[in-house]
Amino acid sequence: MTSQNGHQHASAFEGAELAPDAASQALLDLMELADDVEAGTLTGDGHQRAQEALAMLQREAERGPTSFRQAVAMAETNLRGSLETLSRAIETATPLRVATWGNTLPEPRQWLIDGRLPAGRVALLTGEGGAGKSRLALQLAAGVASGGDDGEWISSPGRMMRLGNAVPMDGANVVFASWEDEPEEFYRRLHQISGNVAPWVKPERLEKLRIVNLVGEGPVWAPPQGRHISTMADLTVTGERLRRLCEQENARLLVLDPLAAAYAADENARGLVRAFVSHWDAWGQANNCAVLILAHPPKSAGMSYAGSTDWQGAARALWTLQAEIDKSPEPGPRTWKLEFVKGNYGPRPEPLQLRWNTSAGLRWEATGETGNDAGDVRYGVDE
Repeated sequence: MTSQNGHQHASAFEGAELAPDAASQALLDLMELADDVEAGTLTGDGHQRAQEALAMLQREAERGPTSFRQAVAMAETNLRGSLETLSRAIETATPLRVATWGNTLPEPRQWLIDGRLPAGRVALLTGEGGAGKSRLALQLAAGVASGGDDGEWISSPGRMMRLGNAVPMDGANVVFASWEDEPEEFYRRLHQISGNVAPWVKPERLEKLRIVNLVGEGPVWAPPQGRHISTMADLTVTGERLRRLCEQENARLLVLDPLAAAYAADENARGLVRAFVSHWDAWGQANNCAVLILAHPPKSAGMSYAGSTDWQGAARALWTLQAEIDKSPEPGPRTWKLEFVKGNYGPRPEPLQLRWNTSAGLRWEATGETGNDAGDVRYGVDE
């Protein structure tokens, strides 16, 4: 079965075949529900039946669309017509999610990183190629998967980058999906991070970390096959399979690296960008899984991300990692600035100055807020 965007649905891989009269039964089910669909009064059970019936009809339509349309046209129902009409009727019958103010106190906000990365929401980490985004995200993923060193996944003054209340002490499941590097490269990087200074980066403590090799695979979001990138896009089979893995593993963090491979629509079209981010954000909230997307900034200076302003508008957090220009005449170790461009749920944190610690493994460490004296710490330059 292929979806609206030309990619196979995950269910097609399961080998399920329709019974000979399944399409007829599905059409009868829709006829029985026609009045409720039109009136928008479908119950939860009725809405599920309608969706299942429509899915069967869509499969049958791909096998013999002409006979299917004829069957629908002959049906004694006010919903007669094309498959698109049926789809639209059922979609609009879906009840909106409505909440009202109550007397109970709200639950505390959930964080993957206190004050910086909210749980179950979409966030962006941007930076130039080679800046170290993937390594920083991998270090975070290892911290979430293991619980870190008493909740700390990156050494920082005042423990400013502690894991939040959404991460149990023994860690949570993480899925790191990469279109750029094979798992062996991630294992090499994890080995470089590990050591006496980072005892939480060990194989026995990283059993909850899943590395997904998507090199050569398609994007998670794309327009219909053969259509222009400006066409409204949708979830692909790769996206469905990745989501299913996260749901099965009960993952608390999904990393998509990079955005250019994950998103195949027009990055400059506000509506397309908003649809993509909102769709993943809704899924993240429903499954309590934060989605961290790694992206490159534009070539023009002064911008932390490329494309529509809705990348920043729709994401709940935006970080950017960039090398700092050393204006000192004295040679010294290279530093990077991790800037928290956006955070919706509190004051905007001050930027952090990062350096590579090479004395006990290659790992990011924060030396202080940007502009502060970093102190006498042995660091090297990573090229």
